[in-house]
Amino acid sequence: MTAIDLPADLIDLERACWDAIREQRLTTGLAHAAQERITAWARDAGHDRYTVEAAVKKAVRHAE
Repeated sequence: MTAIDLPADLIDLERACWDAIREQRLTTGLAHAAQERITAWARDAGHDRYTVEAAVKKAVRHAE
């Protein structure tokens, strides 16, 4: 996968979702907000949404 320069707000939003998942408090509102933001950014940046979502999840869940 080609590296994508992800904006900090995408990382922060996914981190909030991941923390909520681990604490069993994820709401549909938070999940929907993250999905909408990822989709909008991917569209505006000319990237495939799936690729952006995978990159964001990797950056948060599998940080090196």
